[in-house]
Amino acid sequence: MGEYKVVFVEVGEAEGTARFERLPVDIEEREGGEYVAVRHGIDAGQSVVVGGAAALSQRL
Repeated sequence: MGEYKVVFVEVGEAEGTARFERLPVDIEEREGGEYVAVRHGIDAGQSVVVGGAAALSQRL
């Protein structure tokens, strides 16, 4: 999202459809690797979108 780093997290369900919220995060930017360390912005155990974020971005 431009210069901002964000993730989408699941915040519940309404009428059988999952609901998501966009949260800003502070990440550790390293080159390579499969994972990205998040320093601030989400809690351990939160469900984070790993595919389809572009489509969610257009809907929020």
